[in-house]
Amino acid sequence: MVRHMNSISFMLMEMPKDFEPLFMERTVKGKKFTIVDEWCEGYLKGVALTRNEWGPEEPEITEYLFPVVAFTVVGKWKGHDGSDREVEALQNKIAPSVRKIHKHWLNRRTEFERASPVHGSEPMIGRNDPCPCGVGKNSKSAV
Repeated sequence: MVRHMNSISFMLMEMPKDFEPLFMERTVKGKKFTIVDEWCEGYLKGVALTRNEWGPEEPEITEYLFPVVAFTVVGKWKGHDGSDREVEALQNKIAPSVRKIHKHWLNRRTEFERASPVHGSEPMIGRNDPCPCGVGKNSKSAV
């Protein structure tokens, strides 16, 4: 799973035009249909992990997410409301939208600070210091 995630990251960073989501396909009565719903649902679950940072009220993000949301329960499956040609056209907008989303976040990367390590208020006890429990032995012997 991590290898797959890393390959997606690499592709979006180094060759964004070559990135294509992996969609399922189904053939019914000789006609091939692209199934994007599960992929879009998964993408939105990832968005939900950091919903506040995504700034759902930003018009740019809303526009980029539209093709993805249209094929989810959140979008009330409106991506399926048109003709076959309209559905296919909307499905074909998913990959370019994901590329735009990645570029958007790449440009904003420096806005978010990384969490700094938490340091306790008490100094660390050395291995040869007396044990803080009061037994009188040094820390390495008391354990």
